[in-house]
Amino acid sequence: MNTPQSMDILHHHPLSTDVSPRILELLRFTETHNRHREAMSRATGEQFNMFRVLGVGHLEVKTHSPILAELLNPKGKHGQGDVFLSLFLYRFEMDPVSPLD
Repeated sequence: MNTPQSMDILHHHPLSTDVSPRILELLRFTETHNRHREAMSRATGEQFNMFRVLGVGHLEVKTHSPILAELLNPKGKHGQGDVFLSLFLYRFEMDPVSPLD
């Protein structure tokens, strides 16, 4: 990732005069975008992963899938009916499918 220091080095590098102004503009934009993305990630806790905290991040099939299956099951022990399934389908802009009863 480009840091302000790396951008400064780029501007003072002997070959920087050979770099197109459009390339320099793209590098500056990329640096600004990366800083914004990292700030948003910190602000929203995007990198937080409870499974890694618990040391079971590598056990996806044994832990993650059953948890998701239970939450998305309208008859799950969570007692919330189809709330989680409906929110999931809404989030991914999917229409609910009628059960094949």
